[in-house]
Amino acid sequence: MIRFIHTADLQLGMRAGQSGECAERLREARFTALERIVHLARDEEVDFVLIAGDMFEDNQVGTRTVARAVQLLQAAAPITVFILPGNHDWWDAGSVYRRREFSDAQTGNITVLSEPAPVEFADGCTLYPCPVTERWSYLDPTTWIPPREDDAQIRIGVAHGTLPTMADERILPIETDVAVRNGLDYLALGHTHGLRLFESGRMAYCGTPEQTSFGEDGAGSVLLVSIESGQPPQIEVRQIGSLTWLTWEREVAEPVEEALDALRNEIHALEDGAHTLLRLRLRGTVAADNLPLVREFEAWLDARCENGQLLFAGIESDLRTSEELAGALRTLAAHDQVIAGAIADLQSLATPEEAAPEGVEGVAPRDRGELTRTWLETDPPDAEQLSSADVAREALGILAELAGEVE
Repeated sequence: MIRFIHTADLQLGMRAGQSGECAERLREARFTALERIVHLARDEEVDFVLIAGDMFEDNQVGTRTVARAVQLLQAAAPITVFILPGNHDWWDAGSVYRRREFSDAQTGNITVLSEPAPVEFADGCTLYPCPVTERWSYLDPTTWIPPREDDAQIRIGVAHGTLPTMADERILPIETDVAVRNGLDYLALGHTHGLRLFESGRMAYCGTPEQTSFGEDGAGSVLLVSIESGQPPQIEVRQIGSLTWLTWEREVAEPVEEALDALRNEIHALEDGAHTLLRLRLRGTVAADNLPLVREFEAWLDARCENGQLLFAGIESDLRTSEELAGALRTLAAHDQVIAGAIADLQSLATPEEAAPEGVEGVAPRDRGELTRTWLETDPPDAEQLSSADVAREALGILAELAGEVE
């Protein structure tokens, strides 16, 4: 049996989109991930570690970054570490893997898979590496892999690229049947940052061991792969990453102070804020007089980051003021009496105790019971969780947005 760790896309030395101390902590977290991978390899007593491309952010990373990476990998000895050049750290005359640190390390436990040629690991196991040789390529790097002969050899491919089912631009295109077609027991893939397992069980994207940005679903792990000759691979997902990336969208409504206090409590309750990055979108309609409360909340969130209680927080405000809403509705009503009547209906449902917006005062709303029945009969999604007032307020907001687009 062969057991190994499949990882990729560490991108050591990456240029984080965040600034200052946060960016430095994100870069450091990637070294922590590499250290955890080495510890896992030793604890599990694997045969080797396989890095399927993009260990470094690019070929221009600093000497210190390279030295740290090599030293961490050497700590895995006697376990062998195989590194495939990817499209960030491709193999050419200026490759990071041609530096002296790797030349010296080649005699130790680190091997750079720089040639598309079989690599005999041990009796009964062969690697088929597909190194990347340029930043952008539209050629399938796996085409050189020979078909299986009639033997019991464990055949492991390692490649960096994209599959036809992936939505992004197809650089380094790899066909989904390559593992089956070429008789590979396993194809270790890199490039996409989220974990992806496939029905055949004979290939996988391990994803990045430490998430790089918001929206990378399935990041933060490595794969522990065990292969017995003639048997399908056994794949275990092992968590490695230390960072949590959250994207929240929250509604802010009157009373604003209560809504923001509830959001503060939600942030207080985060289990590990010091390692959490939060992207927060605020939406809803508030009175202009309450905007200072929103600014106070933003300052409070900034302070938590500065005090180390959150690693990062970014706010995208999509708040509208009730004054803006009323103005948009007045514009809309002035152009069409039918729309004015609809606004009066909605206003009656949303805020029955308030006067109608200027411009629709003369339009009589229908009976409240009739309106409620009309709304409920439309059977909107999740109607059981929504009151007619909720629906009406949302409809007023949509009308106001439409008015803004028309203006």
